[in-house]
Amino acid sequence: MNFVTLVVNVESPKSTPSVYTSIKVTMRRVLALGFILAGLIAGLAPVRAQGQGAAGARTAAEKALLAGRFDEVEKLAQPFTSDESLVVLRARAVAARGDYGRAETLLQPLATANPAGDAALELGLVQQTVGKRTEARRNLQLVLMADRVSTPRDFLRAGRAARALGRFEDANASFRDANRSAPNDVAINTAWGDLFAEKYNNKDAARSFQDALKGDPDYGPAQLGMARVLSDENPPQALAFAERALKLNPMDVGAHLFLAENAIDQDKKKEAREAIDRALAVNPRSLEALSMVAALAYVDGRTQEYQDTIAAALKVNASYGEIYREVGAVTARAYRFDRNARSG
Repeated sequence: MNFVTLVVNVESPKSTPSVYTSIKVTMRRVLALGFILAGLIAGLAPVRAQGQGAAGARTAAEKALLAGRFDEVEKLAQPFTSDESLVVLRARAVAARGDYGRAETLLQPLATANPAGDAALELGLVQQTVGKRTEARRNLQLVLMADRVSTPRDFLRAGRAARALGRFEDANASFRDANRSAPNDVAINTAWGDLFAEKYNNKDAARSFQDALKGDPDYGPAQLGMARVLSDENPPQALAFAERALKLNPMDVGAHLFLAENAIDQDKKKEAREAIDRALAVNPRSLEALSMVAALAYVDGRTQEYQDTIAAALKVNASYGEIYREVGAVTARAYRFDRNARSG
């Protein structure tokens, strides 16, 4: 008897009570066993990847990181303490949850051994986040001073370091060289798009993100990049891109905060705070999320919450002036909305 026939018999009024009960219990056991087996299979994925060596673990960890499965990234990377790519992926997963100190600890040995490598770049970026400006600048400059820059990954690394140092022209040149060598590379096109977006060049940013999505339609960072560049021109489409990014990675703090900004623009403060809370649930030390909490508290006149949140952000990064700019930007948007509502 196949599965379909069994289901039909279970629901048939012709079945006797004893047969019905027996089949129903059996089906429950079958379904329960199915769920258990599915869980075991999912749990064995990291083990299978590790069994394939560092290369297999690296591929699986990259996918897990993009999907926000941070615990899985750690399990995959943990056995390979000398593999730079896996250590970087592990550090990104750790930093994504706000544990910047542990991310530094993971990256420091490999950054010391290879001052021009990916670990050094990632260490500089983490140090920049927590306000260690001197250390961050030193590490990022060492990345740029690499003796040999010839592969697309080398150019990508140099471009990201230059961007972090505020050297737009150098970053643009590095991303251009990377793109020439690997025009279909998803990470390169996305990084280049992020650079253009930072400089409000939405046209070129959109082109880069579109190129990235041609290579991989399910690449969340490019989806979020498109959302940002379309936010003024086409808000509904921008929102669709952000929601797609969150579907691909429910732990994407940037996507949650994009939805919060969208809600603030519509004076939907409750929805905005819910989106911010979801971001903080992923990373309670996110400076961008804390900035938005402080901004909403300021607009609503919740002075103590505003002061407490400012203090929490400055505890992460004592020189984080962006929080005051965010407060000013949200206040200005709230003022414009209130003025438009009154005039309407």
